[in-house]
Amino acid sequence: MNELDYLLGLDSQGIKTHSQAEALNNRIRDWFANPVGTIADQPEWGSNHQYFQFSAEGSDTEAMMEMTLIPKLRMDLKGISIRGVRVSWQSIHECMVTLLHQFGTVTVTVGGLTDG
Repeated sequence: MNELDYLLGLDSQGIKTHSQAEALNNRIRDWFANPVGTIADQPEWGSNHQYFQFSAEGSDTEAMMEMTLIPKLRMDLKGISIRGVRVSWQSIHECMVTLLHQFGTVTVTVGGLTDG
């Protein structure tokens, strides 16, 4: 599996590319960076974390996010095998999502979970 960097970052060879574990991590980061409804030709694709925008910080919300993110992630990123997930709050405005998948682990900080 080879992927272009979702932010189209550059290196000495041109646009950065990723393979295997880093390629899947890149796809996951792209998914979290694009909430549902933000991709014009695929409005159903993307993270559904915005549904928790006004939810209270705590373990109940963490559990609901874990249960909600995984089916959507599996639907959007074909071939991904999620082996574990952990959501933890970093502040009132952001949380950290750690995913264990078939190639390793990726941690993504998700912000914008409040109106401020």
